[in-house]
Amino acid sequence: MELVAIVFLAIYLIYGSTFNEKYNGWWISIYIVGLIIFWSYVRGLALLETKRELDELKDFELQNIENYANKIEEMYQGLRRFRHDYLKV
Repeated sequence: MELVAIVFLAIYLIYGSTFNEKYNGWWISIYIVGLIIFWSYVRGLALLETKRELDELKDFELQNIENYANKIEEMYQGLRRFRHDYLKV
C-alpha cells in the first residue's frame, strides 16, 4: 500500500516537472530514490518491531505453559501423597 503511494508521488513529481522548468530529471530521480530508501528503512524498522513483539509474546506464553505444568505437577504430587496416606489408613 505504501509503495502505491510512493509511485503516485513519483508520477506527480514527474508530471509536475513537465510544466515547471526548475526541476530536472536528476533531482527527481534522486528524490524518488531517496523516498524508496526511506520507505525501505521505515518498513524494515516496522518488521523488526513486529518480530520483537512476537518474540516477547512467545516468551510470555512459554513462561505461562511452564508455570501451568509446574502447578499440575504440584497437584499431582499432592494427589499421590493423599492416595498413599489413604491406603495406609
